[in-house]
Amino acid sequence: MIDKNVAESVSAIKQYISKSDQNADRHRANILIHVNKKDYGPGIRIVCTSVEGDFGKVIIEDLDTLCGGYPNTFTTKDCHFSFVAGTLCINAEDPLGGKISINIT
Repeated sequence: MIDKNVAESVSAIKQYISKSDQNADRHRANILIHVNKKDYGPGIRIVCTSVEGDFGKVIIEDLDTLCGGYPNTFTTKDCHFSFVAGTLCINAEDPLGGKISINIT
């Protein structure tokens, strides 16, 4: 049985993809990041989204140029995704356990 958080995250990525034809492929998107009480962005970055079964993945290319030292790949295995008012929201943790919040529009 699929975990409820994973199912919600996969659904959020699918909703983001279905919002626009371009979102299914590699595309430019506006990114806003909040890490440990500090904001980075907004900035335009290349975003790749994919969903295969109960596994979803979002890659934000060149994320280190917006906020260095943080991962650029986010998956349903280690992050929670939601889709609110046309925005894909990612909640994750940095390698030191700090909170990362990313909004993609």
